[in-house]
Amino acid sequence: DHGGHDHGEHCDHGGGGDHGGHDHGGHDHGHGHGHGDEEESHGAADRQKLFMALGFCASFMIVEFVAGYISNSLAIITDAAHLATDASAFGLAIAATYLAEKGPTSSHSYGYQRAEVLSSLASTLFIWVLTIILIWEAIQRVVDWANDDMEEVDGKTMSIVALIGVFVNLILERILGGNGEHGHSHGGTVHKKHVEMTDMNLEDGGNHSASYGSVEEEHDEHVNVNMDAAYLHVIGDLIQSVGVMVAGLIIWWKPTWQVIDPLCTFVFAGIVMFTTLNMLRSNINVLLEGVPDDVDVDRLRAHLLEIKDDTGASIVMNVHDLHVWNIAPGKPLLSAHIHASNAPVALQKAHYVCQKYGIPHATIQINGPNDPCSSKVCCREY
Repeated sequence: DHGGHDHGEHCDHGGGGDHGGHDHGGHDHGHGHGHGDEEESHGAADRQKLFMALGFCASFMIVEFVAGYISNSLAIITDAAHLATDASAFGLAIAATYLAEKGPTSSHSYGYQRAEVLSSLASTLFIWVLTIILIWEAIQRVVDWANDDMEEVDGKTMSIVALIGVFVNLILERILGGNGEHGHSHGGTVHKKHVEMTDMNLEDGGNHSASYGSVEEEHDEHVNVNMDAAYLHVIGDLIQSVGVMVAGLIIWWKPTWQVIDPLCTFVFAGIVMFTTLNMLRSNINVLLEGVPDDVDVDRLRAHLLEIKDDTGASIVMNVHDLHVWNIAPGKPLLSAHIHASNAPVALQKAHYVCQKYGIPHATIQINGPNDPCSSKVCCREY
């Protein structure tokens, strides 16, 4: 109970002047069976692509580990480690498609969406440990090369395996390609959403529907993010396979240039760690319930404070206890406490602001302008 106010969901935001509103970001579930069948079919098609990619990737990863051992090439083994990151990405993307369809339970009210985050964190840490071991071994080989004591690398085997790797990655690119814009970045900067008040036309917000997004659309977007990430993993490994092939050809041509193998290992190990760094940081941010990278919470607060009624008068006096976090990567939630003179209008337009910031799930408590908070903790600001 927040200060003794009514917490019922506002299905009709044009109702009376009750100042005690607590809305849980209701969704319009009036999608027809046709839309649901389309979503299910789309998810099944994505899973089929990902299962095929996982099969190719895991099989060739084993081949590369064996070939790297036989040819004594650390570069091939490092490329196999990169394939391991690809395989884990495909596996997590597959899991995400299932988790997107699995609803909450009485014991897990958010479902099992963070299982994906925990699995991703564990696999990333494992890859880092393996990569660090390979870097250490590469250092030892450079020292051995400097002392004319380096074991010989089979450049021919290295080149042939890398060439096969190029073809495997081209096949994977064909399997996962054609998924639209591949805008996911492994290590790049995520830009915050730039939302202007003029974009939202809040003065005309009274005619907006009470539907604040759909679960199906959100799940579809999350699956697409995973498909895009999987696609870019393949592109990265394709480039790395070309690099290993070139290094193998050089060693095959000039056997005295054996040091190229450990030097390539340093480069490829750096690529592996760089491409997984953003994933690691994102997973930690989700588990710590940090603000999503693409949400500017200060601008969001400012936009909530600028909400006006249909006459153009400001109706929001205070916004506090504002929290934005991700339940899983790309799935933001919000909770806030707003003091407003017109609860129904403020609630509706606050949800509209959240929509513009890409936050489909918002839990907003509305109180009258002079109503006290039930807890001092509620009003603490960061």
